[in-house]
Amino acid sequence: LGPTYHPSLIAAPLFFVLTYFLALNRYLRILNPITEWVRRSFGIMNSRLAESIDGIETVKAASQELQEIQLFQTNAGDYRDASVAQGKQEARFLPLLLLGLTNAIGFTQAMWLFQQGAIEVSDVVAYMGLLTLFGFPTFISLTAYSQISRGLASARRILDIIMTSNKLDENTEGHQAEISGRIRFDNIAFGYVDDVDVLGDISFAVEPGQTVALVGQTG
Repeated sequence: LGPTYHPSLIAAPLFFVLTYFLALNRYLRILNPITEWVRRSFGIMNSRLAESIDGIETVKAASQELQEIQLFQTNAGDYRDASVAQGKQEARFLPLLLLGLTNAIGFTQAMWLFQQGAIEVSDVVAYMGLLTLFGFPTFISLTAYSQISRGLASARRILDIIMTSNKLDENTEGHQAEISGRIRFDNIAFGYVDDVDVLGDISFAVEPGQTVALVGQTG
């Protein structure tokens, strides 16, 4: 036969199980939007940096180095703020506090029953040993649920990108006509930022079969 314990000793484990799931539900509801913020800001920072590096010739030709640096600092700052917010929320992981309260409640109750003669010293030691078994799942859940939340946020972000529908007009029936092949530009201006034109007052025509190139400092 296995060892038996006083029925009232179920109070502390029952308290921990109930409060653990309530605290975990609240923790995940608060953490999920923060992890989505972390993944979104990280994606924006990386994608913009990759575009700037791939188009470094264009950035330098337009003298946009400072603007790109400022934009990267802004994106990196947003990612930093999101990561700090996630760390603060993870630091408020209440099950760790509930574990300590459960051990305190269980020890107090066990000692009271011992003084009443309802249980022996060996029962107190064995009971406290059982309560410590809650420690491993509680400590591992701190990192496990954070990783699950980050994984779900990443999956939602990927699905949002995949399922995003564009507003481009698609002529499924097609159109049949002869191609004229002549393109004309009149007084065209172009710039990478508002109110700063790199090209201005450009007018030219491209005849059928002709190739026209605009050659600047980069060749």
